Amino acid sequence: MSTRTIRIGLLSTIALAVVAGMWAMQNRNDIPIPFFQNGNTSLRGQLTVIGKKNDTYDVVRATFPQGTETETLGENKIYLLRVPDDQTIVPVALDAALTVSGSHVLNYFGYKYLSVDAASEKAARNDPSFAAQFPGTFFASQKARDEDPGIVAFEQLHSPLSMSATTGATAVQFERNALYIIIVNESRPVRFSIHPPVCGDGQAVSPVEQCDDGDLTPGNGCSDMCQIEPGYTCIGTTPSVCTPSTSLAGSGTLTIAVRTLPATKSGSGGNLSIPLLAFQATASGDEITMNRLSFKAEVGSLSSLANYILWEDITGDGVVDRPVSKVTSQDQGLLTFAPAAWTGAVIGSGSTIVYELRADVPDTLSGTTIKVAFDTVASDYVAATQFHDSDPVIGIETDGVCADTCAISVTTQAATLWTFKGCPDGLTQAPETCDDNNAIGGDGCSAVCAVEGGYSCIGEPSVCTPD
Repeated sequence: MSTRTIRIGLLSTIALAVVAGMWAMQNRNDIPIPFFQNGNTSLRGQLTVIGKKNDTYDVVRATFPQGTETETLGENKIYLLRVPDDQTIVPVALDAALTVSGSHVLNYFGYKYLSVDAASEKAARNDPSFAAQFPGTFFASQKARDEDPGIVAFEQLHSPLSMSATTGATAVQFERNALYIIIVNESRPVRFSIHPPVCGDGQAVSPVEQCDDGDLTPGNGCSDMCQIEPGYTCIGTTPSVCTPSTSLAGSGTLTIAVRTLPATKSGSGGNLSIPLLAFQATASGDEITMNRLSFKAEVGSLSSLANYILWEDITGDGVVDRPVSKVTSQDQGLLTFAPAAWTGAVIGSGSTIVYELRADVPDTLSGTTIKVAFDTVASDYVAATQFHDSDPVIGIETDGVCADTCAISVTTQAATLWTFKGCPDGLTQAPETCDDNNAIGGDGCSAVCAVEGGYSCIGEPSVCTPD
């Protein structure tokens, strides 16, 4: 399979002429590709494409000839995946077919064509209706929806479009004789398998499944994603047998170190799940359960933001990938989390887990700054217990200062200072698709900073011209 390095991150409205021209130039099948053109609604944010066309973009076609089971997908590419008409391929939720570092929790989105030959999409390429052009199924993983505000913007742009889930009872199915577009936003290579392991069948398939106890019930050592849960050891593969870990209790300690984030960042109303503070927690001597974490606004007001959530890294790669706790109280300028009551929040002895505090930015927020920190003034801003006997982990040492005996050590550093601007301010920041520094519609950039139909906008402030 041939590939070329590309830059793609600004994905928005459909430009069939652009994509058709690209595929014609490369003598490839002329299949309409949703997403990606010279648009400016960001579904990811770390990449930028403005005004590029034709062979700038790399669309990678992947087929699975006999004997080929997997394909490796990377970021910055659009993959056109054709699944063969193989009777041995069992339909499963799409998440089951994609894995990275043993986890199915991935940031990806895409489109499932109505048929394997994309006949309907080809026939309707000139139809003025977006729904008619793409009658198949759009989808986005939960991680993509949590991390990429552009998912909602894309749905709103093509309302009443709703991108389907990739796991659960209503998930888009991975199945034989089907054609998919998949765009992955993971820095690590992603494994796509046409015969993915089926979690819950009692057959643990390494490295994708760490365990398989024959059911999809979490909390018994083997999770509903067939990953070993904290505090358990699992042996065997047909099926796995999981038992609580047996590390000795009585001498547990917890070490927390705030991680380095950018000193300053700019955002705008509508940004979702922005990282405010990151830290890593290490347990030793016993497994440790975190019962409470308290934070304060070092700059600004916590009431400026909404939907504060604590995230954790469950795959061990240093990148958070699941929410571990919502706010249990937000009172008098303090945020308090109780992760033990939500997911367990058990850190294995000798293990280190990365956490991030994130929040959403209200649509109307502008002219505001905020920086979040641990509430080190309180004597119990971190509370934890030893997992096996539930005894408290007593005393907090903060930046080397301990009043008495301290089994919890916290090292702090400055978190990110966020500055929030708004529409209009002349700066185009997601979910804005333009910003011409005025709130007047009809000039190509609307009063809510969205590109109006029949216009193209570039630059900051945006300059909009009729197409």
